[in-house]
Parts: sequence; structure tokens; C-alpha cells
Amino acid sequence: MMTNSDMAATCLSVKDAQAVIIGCTEIPLAIQYEKIEDSSIFDATTVLARALIRESKKMEMTA
Repeated sequence: MMTNSDMAATCLSVKDAQAVIIGCTEIPLAIQYEKIEDSSIFDATTVLARALIRESKKMEMTA
């Protein structure tokens, strides 16, 4: 079943969006895809979490 968020992302993709950035914490719960049509989907919360983990590992190595 397509949610309103899925439909919005699909609409952006059809209009040639290369990527859709999900900048809200709730929307990624509704959109469970890495790609819709030809557009990549980026969850800002996941990107931030990965960056924090990467940087904390760097700090551990220098400590």
C-alpha cells in the first residue's frame, strides 16, 4: 500500500528529481525504500547517525 509520503516521493521522481532527502524523523517510518523510480532516497537521521559513528571511531583511534 502506497502512503502519501511514497506518492510524494514518486511525484518528485517523475519530475526528474535525482534524490529525495527525508529531513524529518517520522517520514522514514513511512518510506522504507532506498530508491523510488529513478530517485535515491536519503534519510537525514540515518546519514547523521552514520557520520557520528564514523567520527567517534576516529576519536577512539586517536585517544
